[in-house]
Amino acid sequence: MDAVISDAGIGDAEVEVLLPAPPLTLPSMSGAVAEPEQTLELGLPFRTELPMPDDGCVRVVFAAGAPVEASLGASQVHSATGALGPRGPVCERSGHALILSFAGRANVRYQVFRTR
Repeated sequence: MDAVISDAGIGDAEVEVLLPAPPLTLPSMSGAVAEPEQTLELGLPFRTELPMPDDGCVRVVFAAGAPVEASLGASQVHSATGALGPRGPVCERSGHALILSFAGRANVRYQVFRTR
């Protein structure tokens, strides 16, 4: 059975299975390709560019040891767990990049999902 992350958000009880093994179903992300899971130990703000080699859309699922400020493009949340692009994916044109950032003092696990 597929694991499902709902648009309504992710509760504390689901933190342990937040980043389950494939197959994972994200609303509005049919056919998304999961990139490898990443782990950060935040002390200073983290910021990275997600280059878009083709027109496409991105969502990011994350879990942190404490609430953090997380953003992907204009999608921003303050939470210990969640999905960036909570109402749907964040899309960008080919040749551009989306900015993913986390700020706070916590370990953060995140995974990027892309459509093409």
